[in-house]
Amino acid sequence: MSARNDLMTALLNIHTGEAIDADLAHGLDMLRLCRGDNLGVRDKISALYLRLGRDQDAFDFLKWYFVTGTSSEYD
Repeated sequence: MSARNDLMTALLNIHTGEAIDADLAHGLDMLRLCRGDNLGVRDKISALYLRLGRDQDAFDFLKWYFVTGTSSEYD
């Protein structure tokens, strides 16, 4: 998982829409694989949605995170 996190960091340095889209896909997949999110990927997801102009998806993700994702019974 740390290698994928390093990939996300490297992709953030490439300023193209395709790189941001790939970064978002990796981040969402990392959350699927590790719901506990010990690397803090959740903090980057909403910003990636905003960079792609997907404001509603960013809002929905933040709402999910604060309603469900922070629950102690989520994982």
